[in-house]
Amino acid sequence: MFKIAVAADFSAVIPIIIMLINGRLKLDITQKLICSFAIIIFLKNALTYIMGELSIHNMYIYNWCNLIQGIILTIIYTILFKNSTFKLFAIFGITVSVIISLIDYQSLFDVATGNFNRFSYNTIGCLVIILTLLYFYQLIQYLQVPTLTKYSYFWFSTGALLYFAGTIFSYLFMEVTFNSTIQMRQQYWMIDAILAIIFNIFISFSIWYMKPGKTV
Repeated sequence: MFKIAVAADFSAVIPIIIMLINGRLKLDITQKLICSFAIIIFLKNALTYIMGELSIHNMYIYNWCNLIQGIILTIIYTILFKNSTFKLFAIFGITVSVIISLIDYQSLFDVATGNFNRFSYNTIGCLVIILTLLYFYQLIQYLQVPTLTKYSYFWFSTGALLYFAGTIFSYLFMEVTFNSTIQMRQQYWMIDAILAIIFNIFISFSIWYMKPGKTV
């Protein structure tokens, strides 16, 4: 499990390398947000890895990053959506998610916490799944992308859907069925690590295929 966790941490370097290769491209706001998303993952992995090696509590970092990533993803899809109802749903969804997450404020502001935020992983995970599915519906509806496998937002949305769908259901299974035992936490982290590697690879493809002004 340790090797998989380390591989997941270091897989965040791949999007950064691709970003540096594509560094001269003039990107639009959504593409810059995707790059920012990748940078946050890289910084989170680096920081939590170092803190873990130094035996410093780092769970609150994961909890904050989950919130921040959810906000960035919502902004991305709010910009990409053409349907005003979808946009309003995204804004409403993230607002409610943040408010609900703040109920468990101890998991965010107590640096010694060892607990997941009780609400953010569920609410933000469900929200991201819905947003990505709505975006795929938009892609099908407009049919303006000739080759999906060369379309940046297709790769990013697919990676986001796989990651959040996979982690939220394993998290719910862990919390509801086994009441978050140490053994189940370890299995959750393994699932999270494998899905994180996949997500980082998909983000890398997303950055690789970025072209200025290409949105649907």
